[in-house]
Amino acid sequence: MDFNLTEFQREILDLSDKLLSDYCTQARLRKAEDSGYFDAELWQQMADAGLLGLALPESVGGMAQDFETLTVLLEQLGRNVAPVPALPVLATASLPLLPFANVACVQAALRAICSGQGMLTTALAEPGVNTVSEPQARAESRDGKLYLYGEKSRVPAGMQASDCWTLAQDGGDVGIYLFACEQVGVKRRAQEATNGQSLAHFSLDGAQAELLVKGADADAMLTAARHYQQAATAALATGLCEGMLALASEHCSERKQFGRPLGSFQAVAHQLADCYIDKECLRVASEQAACQLRDGSDAQESSLVAAYWATEALHRISHRSQQVHGGTGVDRDYPLFRYCLWARQLEMDLGGQNSVLAALGSNIAAAHAA
Repeated sequence: MDFNLTEFQREILDLSDKLLSDYCTQARLRKAEDSGYFDAELWQQMADAGLLGLALPESVGGMAQDFETLTVLLEQLGRNVAPVPALPVLATASLPLLPFANVACVQAALRAICSGQGMLTTALAEPGVNTVSEPQARAESRDGKLYLYGEKSRVPAGMQASDCWTLAQDGGDVGIYLFACEQVGVKRRAQEATNGQSLAHFSLDGAQAELLVKGADADAMLTAARHYQQAATAALATGLCEGMLALASEHCSERKQFGRPLGSFQAVAHQLADCYIDKECLRVASEQAACQLRDGSDAQESSLVAAYWATEALHRISHRSQQVHGGTGVDRDYPLFRYCLWARQLEMDLGGQNSVLAALGSNIAAAHAA
């Protein structure tokens, strides 16, 4: 596999770097924390630069680039802890819908993302339900139309989203349905993630929806969404870990103890070296998963390996970075604190190390049994 950036990917790297350096200042990030950690102006600037449609088809106004190119942008967003819901909107929600890009309702939702005039999200979690693929929400047919009923919790970007796809039961079959968030049958209540990002609770009471797929096809789409979510989170985490390590390294080179830079002490240097190794392991695993998804290969195991290294690296680098900073590392006004909140949130979104290991082990055992 060739992990070198293409010329176009370098252009995306430079473009996003310039944009984020202007919009991810400490002052703007603090301001975003008061509004669900969302910067609407930055989101629109990303749309105007074509970044929101980076991996979406040209037919909806996108650039039709591959998933690997999208991860270049995601790394940059993580490195700058950018206050935008790129992960759930541009990866988890959008990419599994690409096979349906010619369906009118899907086309409209994807076009709205590219222009910045709308957001697409997923509503998969339900209160008291542990298995996403076994929803309690139900779909009912009436007068030739479909309506959704049920509760959905912790919907990412749920307060800003214009469209959403979700799972619901219909006569014993589980289907995936797309619906508009701004309609009478949808009531939204604000929730908040650990990192301050906006979430929402959806109460669906006769929300008109369109059926996309059901049965085995719905299972396949949900699996694709999980792979994209794991690999995209690993890419975002790579940038986040780079940002934490940069802050830790800068602190250890400038801070002096006993007349010497803090980083010259062996115990501290070892912690920085461990952070670097974790970050590079994550990068390799992330890029491998991205390449397999780009090529249409089976990414089931590579996405889980990337997810595992993301949980490990996020956990260990955030802890070590705080340790070498001392008291400054837990100061809410210091940039590292924001990185650590994001690290904790992404770690939870992936389910933690143990659940990822369990899933990977089950897949390996099943493959050998077959």
